Amino acid sequence: MNHAILLSVRTRPASHVRTRPASHVRTRSASHVRTRHALPVHTRQLLSVRTRLASPVRTQSLNRPNRGYSLLNLIVTTAITMVLASIAIPSFAALMSKTVVESSSSNLQHSLALARQYAVVNHTIVQVCRMADDDQSQCHQQRGFNESWSQGWMVFGDTNRNNELDDNDKILNVTQNNTKSNVVFNQRGRLRFFPDGTARSAGFYVCGRDQKHYRHVVLLHTGRTRTSATLDSRQRGICDNNGT
Repeated sequence: MNHAILLSVRTRPASHVRTRPASHVRTRSASHVRTRHALPVHTRQLLSVRTRLASPVRTQSLNRPNRGYSLLNLIVTTAITMVLASIAIPSFAALMSKTVVESSSSNLQHSLALARQYAVVNHTIVQVCRMADDDQSQCHQQRGFNESWSQGWMVFGDTNRNNELDDNDKILNVTQNNTKSNVVFNQRGRLRFFPDGTARSAGFYVCGRDQKHYRHVVLLHTGRTRTSATLDSRQRGICDNNGT
């Protein structure tokens, strides 16, 4: 019976046994093994950790996606910038025009206040005149109504009271007006401040070249000034045409 059991056992032929060729067996040289084991324990541990981490890091850096801008991003950004610029530029131009008008009005008020103060303190007559076009140290000889003072104006002490600027007079202020605003004097001739600070009533129209912003500088008989931001249609027409 034992022989029958042994015969019934199926044995696998030797040809079915898989053997690995000797060339596929990884062998380490004796020198490598000796060198590796000759290192201290902590050094071998560090080398092992570096070997495990090196491969994933290199793979991650190679597979990192490119994060640059595409042509579509550039087109959309340029379009948005152009739309915002088209909205902001007109508003900026209007703001600049308003600033220019306010600056000319403020400079004119400063010159009138200086003339009044000097006349009162020094008990003399002070004149404010339109600046000559070709000579900034002389008054303009034309003295008609609604003349343009856009070139600028002068303030001088008329010590000899001859209504002229000569060598004996003292120039107190010379103001060159900017070229982006119009200044029109609505009276004839020049302004005179007397020793008591009074002057004849007069006014100046100040406007921007865009014809959107206006100032009315009013000189009272007391020699003081006040400013209004409105002009009627006739006054706006005179200022827009820069006089006459």
